[in-house]
Amino acid sequence: MKIFHIGSDSHFVDYLVARFERLAPGANVLVQATSRDPRPVEFTGPSSWVLPTSENVDLVVEQLQAADVVVVHAMSDFAALVCAQLPPEVIVVWSGFGFDYYRGEAADDLYGVRTLNLLKRVHRGKVPDRLGRLVVEGQPGSLEGAALDMVRQTVARRTDFFSAPAPPDLDVFTRAFPGFRGEYRQLNYGDIVSMCRAGDAVARGNDILVGNSAAWTNNHLETFRRLADTDLGSRRVVVPLTYGDNAYRDGVVRGGERLLGEHFFPIVDHLPIEEYLDIVAGCGVAVFLHRRQQGLGNIVAAVQQGTHVYLDRRNPLYAWLRELGLDIHRAAELQEALPEGPVDAASLARHREVLAGFWGTDRVEANLARFVAELEKRVSASARRARRQRVLPGRRNR
Repeated sequence: MKIFHIGSDSHFVDYLVARFERLAPGANVLVQATSRDPRPVEFTGPSSWVLPTSENVDLVVEQLQAADVVVVHAMSDFAALVCAQLPPEVIVVWSGFGFDYYRGEAADDLYGVRTLNLLKRVHRGKVPDRLGRLVVEGQPGSLEGAALDMVRQTVARRTDFFSAPAPPDLDVFTRAFPGFRGEYRQLNYGDIVSMCRAGDAVARGNDILVGNSAAWTNNHLETFRRLADTDLGSRRVVVPLTYGDNAYRDGVVRGGERLLGEHFFPIVDHLPIEEYLDIVAGCGVAVFLHRRQQGLGNIVAAVQQGTHVYLDRRNPLYAWLRELGLDIHRAAELQEALPEGPVDAASLARHREVLAGFWGTDRVEANLARFVAELEKRVSASARRARRQRVLPGRRNR
């Protein structure tokens, strides 16, 4: 069995591909499609790096002719154009991140009014469309965008397996891609050990962590407005902004300074990991106002360290995490008095048990082991059918 992986140079991709290789040694090849210089990876098998340009689509399609399985780690436009040209017998696995399937109806209400107004200011009147692209408000969509969406719809119809960071996103995916007839499998891009770099440390402060990046979907200004109406005391509002949209980031910094004053503590430069973890350890409250699944690793790490987590009720993660047994707060509760310190010891123990049940190393690796075994079974069955088809015509001619 030969498994080709298409992804960026993300450490999440690196984590999962390396574990595929442990279960199927020598079977995996990684194609990093990114405009950034490739970085050292945990996966030590064969890998290549290509710029995600139209000129390189055919190059990767040719490379993947040897594939039995293609695993796409977030279906970028480039990956979709490649997958649309794969032979029909190749098994396609769409392992989604979120941005690649929150489209159409699911993308209609991801941004608050303040965030949209900020985007218009910093991007000359542009706002996100239903495909996640910035366009001038009211302007008809481009033919290129429509064509790429059709390509994605085609790829979804031929996708055999879909995975998402959390199971509720299967419903989001099927609404965005109604032609999907495959099956859902749970693949994880991290476990407790990799996501919770602080280990068993417990939050030791009252600062407030807001969001996970300089992505528009964080709805930073809506969060700042809510926090500005609360008694912050001596708390800092810690806002990681080290990656994402730079123009949006600068607008968020200006808005944070205006609304939160001396409480505002943006992180705009990459910090040594120990320094960053020390800052986050001082946050007893974390607020993520995404209206879609995003930043799940950050949420898991916050819960693991006993932080009080607030989510928007429109985020599918809110109901799902509560169903799992986690005490997740509604964003509306930010209007009330903010909690002091971490959750109590009994709640922390219960939360960690819940997290281990879904993201524990044994569970994550067992999920992947079952999936790799299933792929091997399918590939073997496909090979047997191909051999029979080659033999049967000869028999009829005797």
